[in-house]
Amino acid sequence: MTPFLKGCPASWRSRCRKVSPAMNMILPILSFLCGVMLTEAASGSSGEGKPSPGVVQELWFGIPGASVKDLTHRKIFETAAPDVRTISNLDVENQGDRYGARYTALLKVPASGKYRLYLSSDDSAELWLGKDATQKDMTCIATVKGYSDIHNWGNQPNQASEPIQLEADRFYFLQVIHKEDGGPDHMSVAWSGPDIPSPVIIPATALFIPPGILPEEKKQSPAKAD
Repeated sequence: MTPFLKGCPASWRSRCRKVSPAMNMILPILSFLCGVMLTEAASGSSGEGKPSPGVVQELWFGIPGASVKDLTHRKIFETAAPDVRTISNLDVENQGDRYGARYTALLKVPASGKYRLYLSSDDSAELWLGKDATQKDMTCIATVKGYSDIHNWGNQPNQASEPIQLEADRFYFLQVIHKEDGGPDHMSVAWSGPDIPSPVIIPATALFIPPGILPEEKKQSPAKAD
């Protein structure tokens, strides 16, 4: 096999074998591009640009109910959020009443090892984590039913995830769905792991906005639920 084709998909190799000898000039270029693609796949990068620091916060107002399903089972959740912001971390409170929120970020840990993630919210929330930098194969790893006290990670048994092996050189797609009905509200995510013996709020240095979804910060009139 031509050494330049070793890193390329089989479909590319079969096509390249049929081209004229003059095309061999471009084989090093193809090899380089294949190497870039494979490196991005291994690191979790999408190739659409570098992740930027922060978290995407999407808000839907005018929605009654305190359960996550009161947001996700409505048609309004399938439409673009009327209020989209970028924030620094996953530690917010007093955003309003009768709203639902979705928080999206890429998580990057400082050291490889076993981590637990923790969720605290008022009212309900779900914490989802992917196996890489994409939304494919995301799993709900922690939940709050009803509400928990702020920064209390032990009010309910499912607020903490099981230990999860995370690698320092990778990004992991992270998402929180939060529903608030009325009164005080909050949502926060913490972690513990290597050299982090007890839960602490995930620092802003570990959270990045996925390439391709960075919004222009905008604030519109609250949307009415259907």
